Amino acid sequence: MPEPAPATREKPIGVIDALSIGYRLLLRRPYVAAVPFLVDMFFWLGPRVTPWEAFRTLLRQADPELRTLVERATGLDMLTAGQLMDGPNLLTGLVQGPGAPGSLAAALGTLPAPPGWEILTLSPSSPWLLIGLVVALVVIGTPLAAFYMTLAVHALVRERVLILPYMLRPSDTGITPNGVERFPFWLVWIWTTGNLLVLVVLIVLFFVASIIGLSLMAVVSMFVSPALSVGIIGVGTIFMSWLMLMGMLFFYFTPASIVVHHSNALQGMARSARVVYRYLWSCIGLVLISMVITEGFALIWRSFFTNIPGMIISIAGNALLTSGLTLGTIIFFVDRSGWMSRERSE
Repeated sequence: MPEPAPATREKPIGVIDALSIGYRLLLRRPYVAAVPFLVDMFFWLGPRVTPWEAFRTLLRQADPELRTLVERATGLDMLTAGQLMDGPNLLTGLVQGPGAPGSLAAALGTLPAPPGWEILTLSPSSPWLLIGLVVALVVIGTPLAAFYMTLAVHALVRERVLILPYMLRPSDTGITPNGVERFPFWLVWIWTTGNLLVLVVLIVLFFVASIIGLSLMAVVSMFVSPALSVGIIGVGTIFMSWLMLMGMLFFYFTPASIVVHHSNALQGMARSARVVYRYLWSCIGLVLISMVITEGFALIWRSFFTNIPGMIISIAGNALLTSGLTLGTIIFFVDRSGWMSRERSE
């Protein structure tokens, strides 16, 4: 059975070792990969939604001066940028939230339809309808992400990976000392769904507050100097990008903490941030390796898109690949969290 190093080891488990354990465990519990596989099958064969018509409506209604200002600040022609939005499938937003299963369609934007297969494609012309659809996708996608994370942790518990010495203190989790889950699967799923929704709301509020603040500063500065307004938008965009990057890194393990420790959203964010702060470079390494593997293999899977068997192989391969990363990430986080607790108690 794949297990981390025993209690006698003198340092936390490494990134490669954690991922290796995750993949070996997946061979014993392959059902974890069923979620991303079925999700990508839906994106492949199901309906598609594009935002182009809504974007074009916004362009027609936008103030010409504001449109020119945005184009100067971003260096993009809005019409050309809008046409690029005709390709991606907006439904992949179902798996863009925290804890969501890795999707090949989300990584590539869309998947080519099988030859002769009629795909229903929708493109709402109303921006408000599009916003409502995005909200619905978030609501529907969050229980899916919660189910996936709960299933992954359930598999680790069944393999008794999460109760090894120095991994977790059972009193801090939903796991009893003999390795039995304290609460039924459905209850953990509901708890995780609620807290992931809170996490999504916090992310949305951050974006809304940032955009409103940036817009207000740009509008006020326009009365002083248009050039100053362009500079504020540019600097503000860079600053927001930096905050997003830091948030993605320090709160990377929040979904895992919510499921494993039965934390609420704020407690999960705090625990994740402490682990990343304490083991910064190892966490950066894990994030980078996961991104390189996911994005790199997405390009490799694309070469199999020549026929239907190749598409199925690509979807199945990506499901196994991302599920192994998910299991390895949870193991890495749980191990580092346990070692951090041990260091504080000594």
